[in-house]
Amino acid sequence: MNIAIITSNDLYRESLKTVLNQIPRFSVTVVCRNWNEAAAQITGKKINVVLLDSAGCENDPGGFVKQIHKLSPSAKILMLLDHTEECWYTQAIKSGADDAIPQYADKNVLEEHMRRLSHIHSKQRKKGNIISKK
Repeated sequence: MNIAIITSNDLYRESLKTVLNQIPRFSVTVVCRNWNEAAAQITGKKINVVLLDSAGCENDPGGFVKQIHKLSPSAKILMLLDHTEECWYTQAIKSGADDAIPQYADKNVLEEHMRRLSHIHSKQRKKGNIISKK
């Protein structure tokens, strides 16, 4: 699974990269601090899951999510939230994220959500292949 991490927090970004690269079949291929870096690095790469820090969305998470989908239409977006209240989760989903978890969720929670998103991606790809053969 190819992963992109977008967060302005240097320590958090590098910690996520280290943890995720230790999980079999996970590969962090894009690491950036903002949209400009993300646009330059995601273009032309096959990304399965984007970890997007909600704090870096500059008050427009929906716009940010749309921009990511323009560059990588099949990528699933897991929004990393600063807050744990349900209203923040709801807002992330309404903005176009495929899932959302608290920013400092433990490794097992992060891995579980990413695998679930990857599984959804895999099912959609298979479904698309079946449709295209008809």
